[in-house]
Amino acid sequence: LNHSRVSWRAVTVFDCWIASGAMPPLNLAFLNKVRVSFCPFFNVAACREFVQRVETRKAMESNPKCEVKIEVIDYLPNTTIAPEIELEFRNGEIKKILPD
Repeated sequence: LNHSRVSWRAVTVFDCWIASGAMPPLNLAFLNKVRVSFCPFFNVAACREFVQRVETRKAMESNPKCEVKIEVIDYLPNTTIAPEIELEFRNGEIKKILPD
């Protein structure tokens, strides 16, 4: 085996989760609120996966006081509704994420 051609890198726990098809559990310890809003008739796979991960037992146990709110928006003809994830951190900072 010619070691000069082989690239070595450490395999992390994250790599193992990716390889298994599962995602690492979320840690809600730094959050006060999580709000996810989406219309189910548009491409919202990222929002749905985020909601699934936020509502796991491990995520909820990481911060039982974190308020999780999911808003399913009604479909209105001839409109495009962008999905949105809003995170409120313990220091009061609010971050909005607009998934693709």
